[in-house]
Amino acid sequence: MFGALFVDLDRFKAVNDTLGHQVGDQLLVQAAARIQCAVRETDTVTRLGGDEFVVLCEDIEGVHHATDFAERIIAALQAPYHLGDNEINVSASIGIALSADGTETADAILTNADIA
Repeated sequence: MFGALFVDLDRFKAVNDTLGHQVGDQLLVQAAARIQCAVRETDTVTRLGGDEFVVLCEDIEGVHHATDFAERIIAALQAPYHLGDNEINVSASIGIALSADGTETADAILTNADIA
């Protein structure tokens, strides 16, 4: 079984609007590093654009396993970010889509994770 976790940073636009795009970019770099540290070496982390990331997980055991990944990512992202003179707290929303038999297209899995 494999799955996709669609990670969206909450209120990221407010960071860009109030502190500027340079601080927003620094936040994205740090968030990506935290997500990468929260998952297995065999998982793939990618940024789709804006404040959206996708984690592709192979060989997972089911919904409980994917939920554990999501909880680890949320915990990693919640610690304060120190960006210049600013301390920023960010939360995330994560949608999960699983494929038990591999018949779904990549687009369908990503769409389902985004909807979730």
